[in-house]
Amino acid sequence: MNEANFNEDCLKDGSVHLPEELFRFLENTFPARLCVACSGGSDSVALLVLLCKEASLRDRLIVLHFNHRTRGNTSDGDADFVKNFASAAHVPIVVGHLNDDTRGYFGEDLLRRHRFYFFRREMSKLDTPYLLTGHNRDDVIETFLMRLARGSSVDGLTALRAVEHRCDGYIYVRPLLSFSKNALREYLLKMHILWREDSSNASECYLRNRVRHKLIPAWKNIESGRSLESCLLHARALLVEDADALKELSEGCFRAICHENRLDLEALRRQPIAVLRRVLHLFFLNNGRVLERAFIDHLLDLCQVGEPFKASVTTDLVCVSTGREIYLQYLHRSSTL
Repeated sequence: MNEANFNEDCLKDGSVHLPEELFRFLENTFPARLCVACSGGSDSVALLVLLCKEASLRDRLIVLHFNHRTRGNTSDGDADFVKNFASAAHVPIVVGHLNDDTRGYFGEDLLRRHRFYFFRREMSKLDTPYLLTGHNRDDVIETFLMRLARGSSVDGLTALRAVEHRCDGYIYVRPLLSFSKNALREYLLKMHILWREDSSNASECYLRNRVRHKLIPAWKNIESGRSLESCLLHARALLVEDADALKELSEGCFRAICHENRLDLEALRRQPIAVLRRVLHLFFLNNGRVLERAFIDHLLDLCQVGEPFKASVTTDLVCVSTGREIYLQYLHRSSTL
């Protein structure tokens, strides 16, 4: 499916709309621009169509497309498709790409970093924190299983929230999480709207594709009497409740025991380990640092011992414990954070 065929008639259909709660959320962000990540695939094309149906949102949209240049002319064809589609929808578009004309395999994480660096750069230029993506219910399931395989915490297992406030100030909005990929494709077919098929989605080089094409079908065969989707989504909903409760509890604890940028370690040790971990994370985040899980684990061990310690955060920054409190100190000067 190669030819962009957006037309105004598709905006008159009333069978599918953005979820009301998210529509109201986006309306209330006025007058900020709304950046829409669009690859040309069915999910992001469906998102763009549904957004264009809302008169109060349409004039605020700007499409962002990143050409990874990993599939030669096919990648360029995706970019042309999205440009033509955005033009037909009368929505401005910005296209980015890798600096070199690289071909071949790129890891998922590297591709994602390139793409989101471009998104954040353009969002900064537009002075807007809002990025809308076409993630759907299938993505939620796949992400859960991928995070589970990687040993993620409850926060990782509940990733892909409808509205995600990032620590860097950006806000990711995912209006399609209640829709399956098949439902979105059926809607586009009904509206006679085309999209681009990314051939890399069939490649088993990427973990997500192996989960999608091998793990999930195998699991469905094993548990043929149950719905994998409904059971997993129910489990995730319960984890979301737990994650939100832990977040609220930890933030309250942090406010209570952090004074003049020093943590009361004696009070912190009285908290459950899950709260202790999150308070440490908040302490460093409040000082502009995001630490690896292994380092947080190391600090947890040291904190629970209760003895004074010094732990290097970077080459010039040390986390210091007196046994009663924790603070940060630069090595090249006597001042503390």
